[in-house]
Amino acid sequence: MAKGWLLMKGIIPAISALVVFMLFVSSGRCLHFEYFPSGQSGGAAPFEHLWSFTANARAAGVGNAYTAGSDADSPYWNPAGISRIYYNQINVTNIALFLNTKFATVNMAVPIDKKNFFGMGMGLLSSGEAEKTDSTGRTFGNFSETSNSYIITYSRAISGEFAWGANIKILSQSIDNYSALFHTADLGVLYRYGADTTHGICLQNLIPTQYGSDRITPNLRGGLSQIFIPGRLTGFFDTYILEIFVKPVFRWSAGVEFRAIDNLILRGGLNHREFTLGFGLSSRRVTFDYALGIHPVDLVHKFSINLMYGFIPGEEEKIVLQQINGLETEKKLFHEKKRIETERIRAEREKLALETWSRVKLSIAEKHFESGDYKQAEKTLKEITSKDPQNNAATEMLKEINRLSQKDYLNNLYFESRELYKKTDYQGSLMGAKKVLSIAPDHRGASIVSFLSQSQLFLKDKKYNEAKSELMEMMKIDPKNEEGVALLKRIHTIIEIMEMTPK
Repeated sequence: MAKGWLLMKGIIPAISALVVFMLFVSSGRCLHFEYFPSGQSGGAAPFEHLWSFTANARAAGVGNAYTAGSDADSPYWNPAGISRIYYNQINVTNIALFLNTKFATVNMAVPIDKKNFFGMGMGLLSSGEAEKTDSTGRTFGNFSETSNSYIITYSRAISGEFAWGANIKILSQSIDNYSALFHTADLGVLYRYGADTTHGICLQNLIPTQYGSDRITPNLRGGLSQIFIPGRLTGFFDTYILEIFVKPVFRWSAGVEFRAIDNLILRGGLNHREFTLGFGLSSRRVTFDYALGIHPVDLVHKFSINLMYGFIPGEEEKIVLQQINGLETEKKLFHEKKRIETERIRAEREKLALETWSRVKLSIAEKHFESGDYKQAEKTLKEITSKDPQNNAATEMLKEINRLSQKDYLNNLYFESRELYKKTDYQGSLMGAKKVLSIAPDHRGASIVSFLSQSQLFLKDKKYNEAKSELMEMMKIDPKNEEGVALLKRIHTIIEIMEMTPK
């Protein structure tokens, strides 16, 4: 048994994928769009609206590709779909079509236990009133047409991966005073391959039936749903053949569903008949879905409300709650890890961009520095350190520029003071020398100029002893300074003459 089940686990998804592929390849010549009002077949197959239209706005939003879907409305596509529900569900859908035509469905599904599921549903297609005439054109008032479908569903989960289901369908149609009732059945399977992939196959209308000149015959559907990003992005794809044993009519549909935020789901899809867009607003117990069918003739609005209540009886409720809480915790951890990783990547990108920018700017600053343009180099380096204060290379180069700039400034002041001394502007020379000494007290040349300038000023004011004192201090720094030696001799001579002159 174990080996047989393992063999089945490999065969079932392979068969499902093969069916979907064959249907898709077979329908290759029909992969074009046939625009006609939603809910009408365009003359392709009798009562097509009863099995290739839609039963809820969620499925409509993904192009009606729902053979591998799971909720209370799943029997419309595949009766095995209700085997994946945990709540009791009731779904109500309303669609306003063209020319006062309306389509509405009510479906419910109940999990009897963890393996057995039961569902019921009904659909109503009603047209607006039309004028009744005979072959001569005479009018006899108005008439309307209605088509009803009633579905009773049973599904059984064989394992956590595989389930089957069956529908009994009762169909009725009335036109004016004429009506008919007929029945048929569906059989479908659902297989979950891994955590992200679900395959669905359904053979509809197993019991052929006749209504006037129209004959309802079996249809074959194959579908696939694929989770691309857990909790975020899911894709759906269906291919199917109407009247497979009579005159095959090929159909296809595809769509995606994206959870933008926790309670908002966005959808898009397309099929042989229309483009679709939609969204869903969900809570744990209530879901509102909307879909828009886009046609050249008009836009078709589709609304659904899905109510969920109760749980699978017994211990299953605890299991489901644990699963839900576990998923919510995992989702929070996933989002937190994603946020941290996103921040890390952003910080790394910013750091890399800053390092690249700093290297370029530093290279420019080095060229200015080497050419002696310290001012422009300093400007570029300050731009670097304002954005990257930890850039050691830029900081060290700034220090070097400051040192060199200060040295050049002091040298310029010193040479200027010397020039002023030579021009006998001793006051200006003294001020320049003192300015140099205020920045660099050990500047030898500025000290000499300061003493010489001060001694000249004292000499001018006939303060010979003070002038002598200044020169003596200068001689301690540069005993061989010719200017100082000559001036000191001159002052000595003046002092000696003054001492020899009688008072």
